[in-house]
Amino acid sequence: MKREYYLKQVKRNSFFIFILISLVLFSCKNKKLDDNIAIRVYVENIIIHEKYSYNQDTLRKYQNELFRSYNISKIDFENYLKSLKTDQNKWQDFFKRAEAYLNELNKVGAVN
Repeated sequence: MKREYYLKQVKRNSFFIFILISLVLFSCKNKKLDDNIAIRVYVENIIIHEKYSYNQDTLRKYQNELFRSYNISKIDFENYLKSLKTDQNKWQDFFKRAEAYLNELNKVGAVN
């Protein structure tokens, strides 16, 4: 009798472990970043860097707020940029679109 109970306990624990591992694996999967969001984050990150480079704490604070506002992580963003390095055409397109977004921000007076 004791042996049956012991076996049932192991089965139940292994099921919960399987569920836990599955959740961890699915939650750790890198998100595919949208090009438009990546461009906005890139340009706004450069602006933040220019404004607050003198104070590292403030710089980190605003960078974290930027990533949080677009619901991405810094690692996701860095991985996206690394993925662009393999294709020269993607790099050129990315920077053209980033420059266009920066010019748009300048026109509306968002960048000082």
